[in-house]
Amino acid sequence: MATQLLQQTDELVTAQLRVADAIGSYRVALLSEIRPSAHRNVLRVVAASRGEDHLPAEVAADERETGRRRTLQGIPSADVLTAYRSRITLLRDQFLRVAQAEATLQPLQQRIP
Repeated sequence: MATQLLQQTDELVTAQLRVADAIGSYRVALLSEIRPSAHRNVLRVVAASRGEDHLPAEVAADERETGRRRTLQGIPSADVLTAYRSRITLLRDQFLRVAQAEATLQPLQQRIP
């Protein structure tokens, strides 16, 4: 499943950008500034699906810097949390769709010699 999610990274990043764009206060942030955060979210979900509980140190440092930038841009912390939760929910839902598709295919694959 992790491989499938990684293969969908571009689409998942684009979907997350749409989520952020729907939050009015995020319109002060350039999409080019939000894109790395969206990409990092995909990596976080993939890491979690592999049972990894942390990201590399440089990614964690970039997360902190992203929070600082959003504050300096005047984006309320409540909106930052809403955007993050909405984007992670989007990724969770895609993970569940991939998992469901895998579960549906496995019994079929097991019956085919």
